[in-house]
Amino acid sequence: MSRLLLILLTLIPLAVPLPAAASGHGGGGEGGPQFVALPELRVPIVQGDRADGRLLVTLALKVDDAADAAALNGAMPVVRERAMMAASEFARLHASPFLPVDAERLVKAIDDALRDQVPGAHMLLVTKVSAVAA
Repeated sequence: MSRLLLILLTLIPLAVPLPAAASGHGGGGEGGPQFVALPELRVPIVQGDRADGRLLVTLALKVDDAADAAALNGAMPVVRERAMMAASEFARLHASPFLPVDAERLVKAIDDALRDQVPGAHMLLVTKVSAVAA
Protein backbone atom coordinates (compact mmCIF):
# COMPACT_ATOMS: atom_id res chain seq x y z
CA MET A 1 0.00 0.00 0.00
CA SER A 2 2.71 2.50 0.96
CA ARG A 3 4.75 1.52 -2.10
CA LEU A 4 1.73 2.25 -4.34
CA LEU A 5 1.25 5.64 -2.65
CA LEU A 6 4.93 6.45 -3.16
CA ILE A 7 4.68 5.54 -6.85
CA LEU A 8 1.55 7.67 -7.28
CA LEU A 9 3.12 10.66 -5.54
CA THR A 10 6.14 10.30 -7.79
CA LEU A 11 4.01 10.25 -10.94
CA ILE A 12 1.79 13.23 -10.05
CA PRO A 13 4.22 15.81 -11.49
CA LEU A 14 4.10 13.91 -14.78
CA ALA A 15 0.29 13.92 -14.79
CA VAL A 16 -0.09 17.65 -14.03
CA PRO A 17 1.00 19.69 -17.03
CA LEU A 18 2.20 23.16 -16.13
CA PRO A 19 1.28 25.67 -18.85
CA ALA A 20 4.06 27.76 -20.35
CA ALA A 21 2.47 30.96 -19.02
CA ALA A 22 2.73 29.69 -15.46
CA SER A 23 6.38 28.83 -15.83
CA GLY A 24 7.27 32.29 -17.09
CA HIS A 25 8.05 31.20 -20.66
CA GLY A 26 4.97 32.82 -22.21
CA GLY A 27 2.59 31.15 -24.59
CA GLY A 28 -0.64 29.17 -24.62
CA GLY A 29 -3.03 27.76 -22.09
CA GLU A 30 -4.38 31.15 -21.06
CA GLY A 31 -8.10 30.28 -21.06
CA GLY A 32 -8.56 27.89 -18.17
CA PRO A 33 -7.17 26.82 -14.83
CA GLN A 34 -3.40 26.61 -14.54
CA PHE A 35 -0.91 25.10 -12.12
CA VAL A 36 1.99 27.16 -10.81
CA ALA A 37 4.87 25.15 -9.36
CA LEU A 38 6.71 26.47 -6.32
CA PRO A 39 10.43 25.81 -5.90
CA GLU A 40 11.23 22.83 -3.66
CA LEU A 41 11.09 23.57 0.06
CA ARG A 42 13.86 22.07 2.22
CA VAL A 43 13.34 22.50 5.95
CA PRO A 44 15.20 20.90 8.85
CA ILE A 45 13.55 18.30 11.07
CA VAL A 46 14.61 19.33 14.55
CA GLN A 47 14.31 16.92 17.47
CA GLY A 48 15.39 18.42 20.77
CA ASP A 49 18.69 20.22 20.26
CA ARG A 50 19.78 18.65 16.96
CA ALA A 51 18.69 18.47 13.36
CA ASP A 52 17.76 14.85 12.61
CA GLY A 53 16.91 15.30 8.96
CA ARG A 54 15.23 17.35 6.26
CA LEU A 55 11.66 17.60 5.05
CA LEU A 56 11.57 18.00 1.25
CA VAL A 57 8.33 19.30 -0.27
CA THR A 58 7.39 20.26 -3.82
CA LEU A 59 4.10 22.12 -4.27
CA ALA A 60 1.87 23.44 -7.03
CA LEU A 61 -1.01 25.89 -6.76
CA LYS A 62 -4.06 25.74 -9.03
CA VAL A 63 -5.16 29.21 -10.19
CA ASP A 64 -8.02 30.39 -12.40
CA ASP A 65 -6.20 31.87 -15.36
CA ALA A 66 -2.99 33.35 -16.75
CA ALA A 67 -3.53 36.67 -14.95
CA ASP A 68 -3.68 34.91 -11.56
CA ALA A 69 -0.63 32.83 -12.51
CA ALA A 70 1.30 36.00 -13.39
CA ALA A 71 0.24 37.64 -10.11
CA LEU A 72 1.31 34.54 -8.19
CA ASN A 73 4.69 34.48 -9.94
CA GLY A 74 5.14 38.14 -9.01
CA ALA A 75 4.38 37.39 -5.36
CA MET A 76 6.47 34.20 -5.28
CA PRO A 77 9.00 35.38 -2.66
CA VAL A 78 6.23 36.10 -0.15
CA VAL A 79 4.33 32.91 -1.04
CA ARG A 80 7.50 30.84 -0.68
CA GLU A 81 8.28 32.48 2.67
CA ARG A 82 4.80 31.67 4.01
CA ALA A 83 4.99 28.09 2.73
CA MET A 84 8.47 27.68 4.23
CA MET A 85 7.29 28.93 7.64
CA ALA A 86 4.34 26.52 7.64
CA ALA A 87 6.53 23.61 6.51
CA SER A 88 9.11 24.44 9.21
CA GLU A 89 6.45 24.44 11.90
CA PHE A 90 5.06 21.15 10.57
CA ALA A 91 8.56 19.61 10.53
CA ARG A 92 9.20 20.76 14.09
CA LEU A 93 5.95 19.30 15.44
CA HIS A 94 4.99 16.37 13.22
CA ALA A 95 7.87 15.11 11.07
CA SER A 96 10.51 12.46 11.60
CA PRO A 97 13.03 11.11 9.11
CA PHE A 98 12.11 7.61 10.28
CA LEU A 99 8.30 7.81 9.79
CA PRO A 100 6.06 8.48 6.78
CA VAL A 101 5.08 12.12 6.33
CA ASP A 102 1.43 12.94 7.10
CA ALA A 103 0.81 14.67 3.76
CA GLU A 104 -2.80 15.60 4.58
CA ARG A 105 -1.75 17.45 7.72
CA LEU A 106 1.11 19.11 5.82
CA VAL A 107 -1.23 20.30 3.04
CA LYS A 108 -3.65 21.72 5.61
CA ALA A 109 -0.86 23.57 7.42
CA ILE A 110 0.56 25.12 4.24
CA ASP A 111 -2.90 25.81 2.76
CA ASP A 112 -3.92 27.67 5.93
CA ALA A 113 -0.74 29.77 5.75
CA LEU A 114 -1.24 30.62 2.07
CA ARG A 115 -5.02 31.16 2.04
CA ASP A 116 -4.85 34.94 2.68
CA GLN A 117 -1.73 35.44 0.58
CA VAL A 118 -2.95 33.83 -2.65
CA PRO A 119 -6.60 34.80 -3.24
CA GLY A 120 -6.76 33.39 -6.80
CA ALA A 121 -5.52 29.92 -5.82
CA HIS A 122 -8.13 27.21 -5.38
CA MET A 123 -6.11 24.12 -4.63
CA LEU A 124 -2.73 23.28 -3.15
CA LEU A 125 -1.14 20.13 -4.53
CA VAL A 126 1.80 18.36 -2.96
CA THR A 127 3.60 16.81 -5.91
CA LYS A 128 6.49 15.37 -3.89
CA VAL A 129 7.16 14.95 -0.17
CA SER A 130 9.83 13.07 1.75
CA ALA A 131 11.64 13.11 5.04
CA VAL A 132 15.29 12.11 4.93
CA ALA A 133 17.82 11.53 7.70
CA ALA A 134 20.68 14.01 8.13
